Amino acid sequence: MSNMHAIALPIVVLLTSAFSTPGQGAETPSPTYSFDTGTSATERISIGGSPADANVAASSTHVCVTARGAFACYTKGGTLVAPGPRLSPRPYEVKDFFTQSGITANPVVNDGKGFAKDGRVVFDQYRKRFFMAFQTREEHPRLLIAVSKSEDPRDGWWIYADNVETADANGQDYMRFGINGTHFIISNKMKKCTGTYPNPPKIFDPWICNWVSTRHLMYTASDLAAGPQLYGSSYSRSEPQPNLPNDAAPCVHDSYTDDAFWVSRDDDTHLSVWAVRNGKATSQKVTIQTSTQVVNDPPQLGGGTVDYNSTMRFAVQNCQYRNDRIMFVSNDGHTWSGQSSPNNAVRLVRLNVSQYFAASPSVTVEIDRLFGRAGTGDPAGVIFDYGWPAVAANTNGDIVVGSVRSNASIYPELRANVWFDGQPDLSSGVSLATSSSPLTAFHMAGASADPSTNGVYLAQQYGATSPAWRIRVTKMLGQVLPDVIATKVALADEKASKGKPKTRSVTVTVVNQGDGPMPESSGKLHLSTDNVINLLAPDAPPEDPTIATFSVPALAPNQTATLSVPIAIGPGGTQPPGNYYVGVELYSDATEYSKANNINPFLFGNHGNAPITIK
Repeated sequence: MSNMHAIALPIVVLLTSAFSTPGQGAETPSPTYSFDTGTSATERISIGGSPADANVAASSTHVCVTARGAFACYTKGGTLVAPGPRLSPRPYEVKDFFTQSGITANPVVNDGKGFAKDGRVVFDQYRKRFFMAFQTREEHPRLLIAVSKSEDPRDGWWIYADNVETADANGQDYMRFGINGTHFIISNKMKKCTGTYPNPPKIFDPWICNWVSTRHLMYTASDLAAGPQLYGSSYSRSEPQPNLPNDAAPCVHDSYTDDAFWVSRDDDTHLSVWAVRNGKATSQKVTIQTSTQVVNDPPQLGGGTVDYNSTMRFAVQNCQYRNDRIMFVSNDGHTWSGQSSPNNAVRLVRLNVSQYFAASPSVTVEIDRLFGRAGTGDPAGVIFDYGWPAVAANTNGDIVVGSVRSNASIYPELRANVWFDGQPDLSSGVSLATSSSPLTAFHMAGASADPSTNGVYLAQQYGATSPAWRIRVTKMLGQVLPDVIATKVALADEKASKGKPKTRSVTVTVVNQGDGPMPESSGKLHLSTDNVINLLAPDAPPEDPTIATFSVPALAPNQTATLSVPIAIGPGGTQPPGNYYVGVELYSDATEYSKANNINPFLFGNHGNAPITIK
């Protein structure tokens, strides 16, 4: 178990001793499932630049990952999918994706650094959509925003470009964002850049930029999810009044609330919780245990260093709100017993904000944990630097923290710890991936609760060869489940006998896109007058007739079955001439990530059903 430090303060209600006893918390289990981003030329997510700035979000059926100026979406089983009907199943660099989607790219200040950066993604559990955003390096900076049309990224995305330049700020860098019941929230750090804009753009631009402020932007989420409107603005954007501090990080609100929460680290011993209700911002100051400044550039194997400090120092890395609790993590420094100088450590904090809007408002610190040093099974006396964490809690209240650790004897290693709900302490950590080559900078990590199980997804880069790094996506806790879907329905050529019904075969492609095995199941083909297959249900249209049944073999995760199903329709049959659609219904008693995609699997376009003409 990692050595962890907790100071008894009046507001700390769970931790009461100066040092915890190892082993008080239940052991962290091994990862439930994991996969890496690809290594081939068409699968590398590193096309967006370095470092990865890894971020992750999970829907019921898919996982999307951002990596600086690129993104990719995967099934729960880790297979790349296309982010739209006319796109390829591969990672997309931001400029490529947004220009194909209709956004005009303007010249950038420094083309040698790429068109866009600092990508982030979150899943909106209320509207069942992915929300994604990137910062551009254009002379007049924009936020490029993409909102998926369903929880399956293959259905496509609504695309927006929002100019965030002000009279005092014409540059941007480093954003964090969240979602709540009403708004998509972006906290965007702004810069004032001076100099001559190069025209045409040059590799080395003469701009000098200084931090000015942070814009805390609140976009109406339902309007973004509805798609661009034909006339006028399709969404509204507001900023809290009074404005929040520069380092306030918005929370991903994983239980419904119209209120919005941010957390800012004020100094080594204080933080502030900010909330916006009806457009008005208020704050509560909270005392936390004192830590030292984050340690910069400690060594790793081979004599290189790891940058834990230059980008964020002790600022909040990410923040989650769930059931009146706020969880966040940050980098911190701590001098361990027997040491004369500090090492980098991870801080985990849980706050109770149930009384934030009470007549006598208060915020209670329930967990305030600094941890690092070493883990169970490490050699006696060894000390590691821990940092670049991300956190999310599941519906049970179990908190999962991912982090990076390093020292002079290893390349950076990815780790996970769990604080199980009701347990007295954080658990010992488990290794997720160990680098095989050095990495100097990380800049963020990703964590996302799984909306369909009690799992939590973590994402972080680690050093490798060819490419120099990749991202490990790890599911901690939760079940592995199958998810069968008919990804393709195609009609074969007709075969006709004079005076008899025409016999055709339908090729059905069924994929288990989940991370668990799928037992044998069954399917039906239905014939419909429109592109939506209707089943018998109260207050619904009549059931579309069944024209064939078939069996689906057991499928392992990522396994595909291609089935040929004969159908007889036409002269002598029961269907009159006309235009129809053939669609698949899959059914079994197995628990899946989603049963909704067992019929009409794609919500847009032709819903995955095949047109057919009966003459």
